[in-house]
Amino acid sequence: METISIADNMSSIVQQFSRKRKEKSEERLSGSAKSSDHILEEFDESAMEQPLLDGRKKARCEKQDDELGQVKHALKRCHRPDWSIRSIYFLERCLSEKLSYLRQLVVTEDVILTADKMRCLLVREHGIDKRIPDQIMNCYIGIMKNQPSISTDVLMLSTFDTRILQKEYLFQSESEAHRFYITEMGNNFLQSDMTFFPIQVGDPTFAHHGHWIVGVLNPETKEFQILNSWAVVAGTRTIQKLIAGIQVCIDASLDSKGIRSRGIRPTILNWPIRVIPNLPQQKDSWSSGLFALKYMQFWNGSKLTRDFTQDDIDIFRKLLVGELILSNLNKRKDIQDEIKNKLYAFDF
Repeated sequence: METISIADNMSSIVQQFSRKRKEKSEERLSGSAKSSDHILEEFDESAMEQPLLDGRKKARCEKQDDELGQVKHALKRCHRPDWSIRSIYFLERCLSEKLSYLRQLVVTEDVILTADKMRCLLVREHGIDKRIPDQIMNCYIGIMKNQPSISTDVLMLSTFDTRILQKEYLFQSESEAHRFYITEMGNNFLQSDMTFFPIQVGDPTFAHHGHWIVGVLNPETKEFQILNSWAVVAGTRTIQKLIAGIQVCIDASLDSKGIRSRGIRPTILNWPIRVIPNLPQQKDSWSSGLFALKYMQFWNGSKLTRDFTQDDIDIFRKLLVGELILSNLNKRKDIQDEIKNKLYAFDF
């Protein structure tokens, strides 16, 4: 009988415990539901108070988040101002507004860049329009010439001068202006420790659209070096024409003034043409111009002083917008002021 009594008591205790646990569970669920309802009410009220975002603006912000995220990270890393990010938004605005794509954003002594010419720095779709035109190449070459890190004994030619040196008619002309140009160019070659030539060679993959490589006249090693980011492109005939043009300039300089050369013999036609191996290579078909600019910036005659990858080049493409527009060489100070003062700031 005592055993039954204990069992009854235990059963009663278990039932009471279960009942209390059930009541607490119901109270907790009820409180949670009330809390959820309260949150939903607050959310609905706040949602009603907020204005609806414009669909295009929202889509644009979402599209730029991924792209500008890497650029912002790069700017943080190198402690650069957010003006570069503002420049990107400014260029996109010019490209989206009617007739603003014709607006001149960069004006230097040698180059005029419209918003349309800079479109290749922002275009997202795959295609040939991502290729870097001469104007951007020459503008950034001008910026590099003014950088303290670039030696004054290093000569960087523009794409225009490189093409002129490949033209036979220039050296057959008796024009005084042409002769002066040839002689002065030869003087520059003889007085420089190293000369860079941005060369556009034919790319059979893209018909008439060219591929950028860099030629380097290196008196120290007595060779003509080729820096190429796309191994399948050779351009041997173009390079030979260029070397012949360089030789004509050197001969004209030595004949007219007899300038003492820095290791350059009277002829460079016998110098070997050496393609430098193991350079950073492009993984797309439109970044050769950007690779060429980086080769010119970091090549010291025997190696690259800084390594880079395709990912670095993709970020450089975006940063180049600010580099060009905000350069000290740009005479459009009104554009620079508009970017710095009128556009809203970004959080970093």
